[in-house]
Amino acid sequence: MTPSFAELLDAIMEGPTTGGNLDDDFYTFTMGQVIARHFPDVEVEFALTNRNQGFPLARELDVEELGLELDRLQGQHFTRSEIHYIQGTDEYGERMFAPDYIVHLRAVRRPSYHLSVLDSGHLDLRFPGLWGSNVHWEVPGLATIGGLRTRFALRKMSRFEREATVAEAVRRLDHKRRVLREHPEVIFTDFGTRRRAAYPWQLYLDAALGQELPGQYLGTSNVESAMINDQLPMGTNAHQMVMVPAALCSDEPDPDAALLAVQQKVLDLWWATYGKGLSIILPDTFGTQACLRDLTLQQWRDWKGFREDSSRDPLEYGNELIRNYEARGIDPREKLYIASNGLDLDGVVAVGQHFHGRISASSGWGTTLTNDWGLPTRSLVIKPLRARRIGGVWHPCVKISDNRAKAIGPREEIERYLRVFHYEGTYSHLQQV
Repeated sequence: MTPSFAELLDAIMEGPTTGGNLDDDFYTFTMGQVIARHFPDVEVEFALTNRNQGFPLARELDVEELGLELDRLQGQHFTRSEIHYIQGTDEYGERMFAPDYIVHLRAVRRPSYHLSVLDSGHLDLRFPGLWGSNVHWEVPGLATIGGLRTRFALRKMSRFEREATVAEAVRRLDHKRRVLREHPEVIFTDFGTRRRAAYPWQLYLDAALGQELPGQYLGTSNVESAMINDQLPMGTNAHQMVMVPAALCSDEPDPDAALLAVQQKVLDLWWATYGKGLSIILPDTFGTQACLRDLTLQQWRDWKGFREDSSRDPLEYGNELIRNYEARGIDPREKLYIASNGLDLDGVVAVGQHFHGRISASSGWGTTLTNDWGLPTRSLVIKPLRARRIGGVWHPCVKISDNRAKAIGPREEIERYLRVFHYEGTYSHLQQV
């Protein structure tokens, strides 16, 4: 049953900022299985990064309330119904989550966290622990911060102003619905859990999209919302899937050679685990061109497609992918292209229109779908800071992406990665390779 405005607002103001352990991106579980199976002895420290340095978070939320919400998350464990849902997920292959991973999930508890406020008002928020457990911190941690920012802003308003704000969010959602109905060739997925306005809002939004835009709205990356709304959980993997193994290369006799080979190693592990069912490549961790150069002709043929996450122009990016497929004698109409870098409504429509009939294109729609309330939004990430084998030496984790402004890691390590992967330019323009 669809909640009324009053019920929705009360849930946002008084309820928890996250749901159960399935209130997470699907990629946490697909990555989690690979991590549990191949990296059980790896420790990782995740850290919050606020890309909007002029807006310290301690001034935009209740820090004490944040600690209480994180404590609640840390104390959660997977329920029987949650385990049964994951165990029964077979949309991308029969028994895609094997019994050994289900055993692992039953034992998972989020490790402890560190939270403090710096003199600048920025938050120092870190999550150290075994990778197989603290992988479950990233998305709920970000969603908690987003929900508390919304609550903090609403608390400064009168009841009428709060209701007007929610009404404006619904009006904007309705505008998206009306525009998208005029473009039936446009298909998209909700990728916005990390930066959503509020937990109840995402459940409401996904239910509405499923009812109003069948055939265009493919599903949601949020597993709990998919379960509640009887939709398809969507997603494959994130940058950490390569960042952490790359950091561990520093333990090898020839660290640079190991680093250069790490993307292919991770792709091989992924294919061995999921085969064609989840064969979407996220190529930009160290620059898209470095990844594409490593791909074999067989991989170009076998893998379903690519997800773009940091290019300057998703249309040009997709055009170059099409040219790369055609240069190898592969029909791009049989492949997938997912654009997912900061898209708004115009961008989602443009992707659908531009690639219709040329490649199977869809959009992973994030912040401007799940947090379009007329309130200020922030670009926040929780990424691996450093990694090590248990008892070993800590090594920094690095991400470059196709946009150098999104680079993460110590300057000297970033420079090493740029050299090893032959990265050029502020943006790495995708070319035929």
